[in-house]
Amino acid sequence: MTEYIKGLVLYTDGGARPSNPGKMGWGMHGYKYTTEPSKRGSGLAKHNITDLGYIKESDEKLINSTVTKVTPLEYYDFFGTEGHIGTCNQAEVDALRNSLMNLKDLDVSRIHVLTDSSYLVHGVMEYIAIWKTRNWVKGDGSVVPNKDSWIKLDQLIETIRANGIAFTVAWLEGHVGNFGNLQADSLATLGVSHGMKGKLFQSIEVSPAQGYWKKSVEKHPFLGFRKLYFNNRPEHNVPGVYYLADPGGDEFVIGRKLPAACYSIVQLKEPDQVLETIRTAQCDINSDTSQVVVARLDKVYSPDVFHSLTKFGGFSLMQRGKRNTSLDFIDDKPITVVIDPPGLVFQAVTIFEELNKQLEEFKALTDTESLESENVTDITSYFYDISVITKNGKTSTVYKLKKEFNLGADAIKKVDIPATVNNRKVVIPLTLGLDSPERNQFKQLEDYQPRVSLITWCNGDESYRFCTIVKTEEGVAIWANYYANRQFF
Repeated sequence: MTEYIKGLVLYTDGGARPSNPGKMGWGMHGYKYTTEPSKRGSGLAKHNITDLGYIKESDEKLINSTVTKVTPLEYYDFFGTEGHIGTCNQAEVDALRNSLMNLKDLDVSRIHVLTDSSYLVHGVMEYIAIWKTRNWVKGDGSVVPNKDSWIKLDQLIETIRANGIAFTVAWLEGHVGNFGNLQADSLATLGVSHGMKGKLFQSIEVSPAQGYWKKSVEKHPFLGFRKLYFNNRPEHNVPGVYYLADPGGDEFVIGRKLPAACYSIVQLKEPDQVLETIRTAQCDINSDTSQVVVARLDKVYSPDVFHSLTKFGGFSLMQRGKRNTSLDFIDDKPITVVIDPPGLVFQAVTIFEELNKQLEEFKALTDTESLESENVTDITSYFYDISVITKNGKTSTVYKLKKEFNLGADAIKKVDIPATVNNRKVVIPLTLGLDSPERNQFKQLEDYQPRVSLITWCNGDESYRFCTIVKTEEGVAIWANYYANRQFF
């Protein structure tokens, strides 16, 4: 009969910022496993999970008689800070010590630790035994650095080994894309961030294996564009109001007259807490100079970033440098960029002012329950089949995106809308994702019972412009492909 083994794999990391020595923080990512073969996939793409850590599927050759694929039972994400000033080496020791302190009583027969700190590896596997025989004094007569932390760690390891648990520590190269190391590094940075902001903190998160890698992201369908622009002065930002754009190039050239440049203003009754967290964190670190900042929403709404910002707020963000007030996520990848010098930003500001004017006029119109005016056309029926159903005595209105928009690569991407502008009949070419929400946004809006309106206004005697406004009970938003939406009569 096969005897299955339970064990732990732990990735630990520690750091100190803004200098070394600095405020210390530590982090650990790991998993408890059984060698019993799994009956389902692990949920982690492109990696095998083994008794010696994560191994990329492309490195399948590394799995041999000494490495066993395992079935994860639960995952661990720990981090913390005691707010002390210390070195990166001391933080590395603290990372392993705190991790073992919280896991020492688990029913396992093996613990394998992976770290990018050669100081920690040599200390545990070689030097501790020597230091103890010398009463924690080095050969030159000086006291072993971080003596107290080493003594506490040694006591834990002795207890673990006395319980018959095999304990090993191995080195791996850091900051080269090793999956487990990146997880631990991000957690350690969370610890450092709490310490730098004066908060003593420890987070011990234990998660069941099933569903662990499926992190959900909650994002309002209005928030479709990739860039959020805002001012670094809090008095210029209204909670729930967001200025979005796909500038048609680098975010620094917003305002350049590019045909693919799209703009949107979103007004939500309930502010998006993740976006408010980013704006608040940015405003908290800026000088008295008023500047425009861009946030990269494609990064913000990635699962790991969204999860961390939702749970830990501004502690997930770090200022890039003493003189650079842009914000990075804890993985050191940029979340915001301060646009300095401002360049063409003020042209974009003019566009947003025009769109805001159209949006406010539309809101004033609909607040009086008037459905249409000379420059407002209800085009909801172009996108949705609307039906009224009665179930269990309750009547409800159901919106379904028309099938021609649900055909994958063959789906309609442009709709020709008949309209009247200045008493002239015109046909307006509305392109999804540029002049309006994209197809996926329209699909997600089904449950919001949206009203979709086409807005037109004259641009002199011979031309006019147009945009799209979508209104729901939760908010209202406007879209315009501003440099490509001017039409001639």
